[in-house]
Amino acid sequence: MFEIIEGTQPKEKPNMELLWLVAFRNALIQEDTKKVVLAGVKYIIVSRPTKNKTDAEEVQRRFDLIDCILINMTILTPREFMQLFPIEKTYDGERWDCKDFYSVMKYIHTLDIDEPIMDEKKLFDLLWEYMSFDINMFMVEWMSSMERMAHLQGEPGPLDKLIDDMGIETHTFNKDPVSGREYLQSNTTGKVMPVKKTVPRYLKLVH
Repeated sequence: MFEIIEGTQPKEKPNMELLWLVAFRNALIQEDTKKVVLAGVKYIIVSRPTKNKTDAEEVQRRFDLIDCILINMTILTPREFMQLFPIEKTYDGERWDCKDFYSVMKYIHTLDIDEPIMDEKKLFDLLWEYMSFDINMFMVEWMSSMERMAHLQGEPGPLDKLIDDMGIETHTFNKDPVSGREYLQSNTTGKVMPVKKTVPRYLKLVH
């Protein structure tokens, strides 16, 4: 005879965004700098800001949160920072002309490894030179946050300034409300060009 065995229900994935947010808040209450930095960075990279980039309150809240994390980072020493976010074990950076374990350590040795970072410029340089998935993602979110804040204030953001310095022409995506046709408009010349969508290879045009 066959016996029917009921399958187990798949476990729900934990809400990492909520878990790291709670950990961050608890660390702030306990005034535990290391936990504030670790939980804060983790929360920022697993959470996602609202798609509405004009939501001033949300943009300001995220900007202030990142600023709080950065302030606590300056209290850490480079040694403590490395303990929280180990450097990625990649060693062929010289071959590809990019960061690796050796280049990060070379930079670390220019600092007093057991003295708090304190200076914001030193912290930015450290984050920029560092090689860690968590820190790299945190930097992306930090830059994005500054970009949104600047745009809300009607000013160009860091990325806008970089693009201008490099002389790269930017375009704005638009959609005609009447025809529904999509087009790109140059932010420099105002010239308009249609958006051409490629036809998948598995589809053939029938005449």
